[in-house]
Amino acid sequence: MTNFGANLNLDTARNIALGTMGGAFIIGIILMKVVSSIVGKAISAVLMLALVLGAWSQRASITTCANTVRTQVAAGNSKPAECTFFGQKISIPLPSK
Repeated sequence: MTNFGANLNLDTARNIALGTMGGAFIIGIILMKVVSSIVGKAISAVLMLALVLGAWSQRASITTCANTVRTQVAAGNSKPAECTFFGQKISIPLPSK
């Protein structure tokens, strides 16, 4: 089994989060057209909204972590912070001064 997080960086994580949100939105629209019952539509909408909010939360978390790493490097600390994206470790490239 390969380690998904080994090759994951900040830009890739952001793109995955944006893609997940966009995909969930499109799937939600399709489900609203296909599902005929009101209860089915409500359940589908709640599930897609949860997926979008989860991806948005992870994207915000990654951005915050990257900003923390940049602040630490600017202050002279060479020990980067550990960041995660859906439980996977993310490698944040250290910016040069």
